[in-house]
Amino acid sequence: MWTGLSPIGSNIGRAFFLSVLFDTTIYPWYSIRINERSLMTTITFSNDEQRENFRFQMCLNTLKAEATSTMGIRFYRGSIVNVLKQWFPDLPRTKKSAYKYLMKKGYYDRSN
Repeated sequence: MWTGLSPIGSNIGRAFFLSVLFDTTIYPWYSIRINERSLMTTITFSNDEQRENFRFQMCLNTLKAEATSTMGIRFYRGSIVNVLKQWFPDLPRTKKSAYKYLMKKGYYDRSN
């Protein structure tokens, strides 16, 4: 079992963001627990496949946020396109063209 811990204080509203973005009715394969005393958010996976699927979904959401942002905001310190190339080797080089490519392939059809 893998557990990721991250302090809410380093990113205000992280627990709310995760609970809204990844509702357990949509993603029943993971659980989020918020500990009010220690201000920690815990995401627990029961196997590596679930963890990898969660990572993949977060990468897709990050690419969408960066590609559609009009203010040039980066949510990932490195290149999110390079991270996504492990799943899509022929992914275009720029964020906007990569986002359009994945939209055409149907990865953004599902509504959250």
